[in-house]
Amino acid sequence: MMAHQIRSRGSLLIIALWLMVLLNLFALGLGFRASLELKLVEYQVRSLQARGLALAGVQQALAVIDADATPSVDGLADTWSVNPQAFDRVPVGQGTFTVAYALARPEAGGLVFYGLIDEERKLNLNALKANDWRLLERLPGMTQETAQAIADFVDTDPYALLPDGAEDEYYEGLEPAYKAKQAPLDALEELRLVKGMTPELYERLLPYVTIYTQGQAVNVNTAPPEVLQALGMPDTVVERILQVRDGEDRLPGTEDDGVFRDFNDIGAKVGMTANDILLYLVPAQPYLVFRSSTFTIEAEGRSANGKIVHRIHAVVGRQAHPRTHRRVIAWTEE
Repeated sequence: MMAHQIRSRGSLLIIALWLMVLLNLFALGLGFRASLELKLVEYQVRSLQARGLALAGVQQALAVIDADATPSVDGLADTWSVNPQAFDRVPVGQGTFTVAYALARPEAGGLVFYGLIDEERKLNLNALKANDWRLLERLPGMTQETAQAIADFVDTDPYALLPDGAEDEYYEGLEPAYKAKQAPLDALEELRLVKGMTPELYERLLPYVTIYTQGQAVNVNTAPPEVLQALGMPDTVVERILQVRDGEDRLPGTEDDGVFRDFNDIGAKVGMTANDILLYLVPAQPYLVFRSSTFTIEAEGRSANGKIVHRIHAVVGRQAHPRTHRRVIAWTEE
C-alpha cells in the first residue's frame, strides 16, 4: 500500500514537472512572438518615419527652387545645385534627410553636390529631329549603329535610317519579339530595348540623356563637357567654356563660378573669333539655353536609428506643366 502511494506521488510529481516545463515553453513562445511583433511594429514605424523624412527632402527642394534669386540664368553655383545647409543630413525630429547627387565630370573626381540635378544639362531623346542622331553618336561609348537605332526607336515613321537604323522588322525577328516604340519614351529604361544597347552602355549614357525637358534645350551653364562636345563644339572651345564656368579655383559649384547670360556672352567671355563663332557656336545655337526648368530630386530619409532608409526619385518642373497642370513629372520610391 505504502509503495503504491509512493509511486502515485512520484507520478504526480513527474506530471507536475512536465506541466511546469510545458508552461515555461508556452511562456517563452508567447514572449518570442511578442518580441517579433514589437520588432515588426518598430520597423514599420521607422519605415514610415524614413519615408516622411524623404518627403520632407522633396518639399525642401521645391522650396529652394521657388526661392531661386536668379531664375532667368542657372549655373552650378545656384542654391538649388549646391546647398549643404539645406540638403546635407538635415535633422527633422530624430531622423535626417539628404538631397544629393554626384557631378558627372571626371575631373571633379565624383564630387558630391548637396542639391538637385537640372535635366537641361542633358540631351532630350524625345526631342530628336532629322539628323540629331549625330548628337548621340558623339556621346561616350556610342556608335553610329546605336545612335541611329535610338532615333529610329522613338521616331514615328516606319523607315530605318541608313545604314544602321532599326524598325519593327528587326525587333519582330527577336525572341521574344516586340515592336519599336515609334513614340516618345515613357521611361529611360526603355532604352534597354534598343538595338545595340548593352547594360554597360546604358549606365554610361544615363548622365547625358533625358526625356523630361521641353524640346532640345541644353543649358550651357550646367551641361557636362561630353554634352557640349556632342553639340559639335571642339575640345578647345569646351575647355574655355568650363574655365569661365568654374572660375579661378577651377572648381564647379563655388562662389567664383561664372555664367553665360545669352548667346553673345559666350563669344565675349570665351574670347572666340568671329570665325570660331560661325563654325562652332552658330550650329549649336538652336540647342542652347541659359536657364533650367526641370529638376531631378534624389531625396533620402534616414530613421532615428540610422538603419532604415527610404529614397524618393522625383522629376519636377519649376512651374506646373502647361498641358498637364502638374508640377511632378516622374516619381519613384524605394
